Amino acid sequence: MPLVKMKEILTKAEQGNYGVGAFSVANMEMVMGAIKAAEELRSPLILQIAEVRLNHSPIHIFGPFVL
Repeated sequence: MPLVKMKEILTKAEQGNYGVGAFSVANMEMVMGAIKAAEELRSPLILQIAEVRLNHSPIHIFGPFVL
């Protein structure tokens, strides 16, 4: 699944009249589960992390997991 800009995802969703799930993830297991489901459904996906979680999951550590 390639990384793309959110504008591209949302433009296609608007043109195709469908929604895109955005999931707030807190750990590697949540990232893996969301990506696996999106791949099985061949569906776009938006992964989010809440700012309050950055104290426990710093972006320099958590970011590479998402990539």
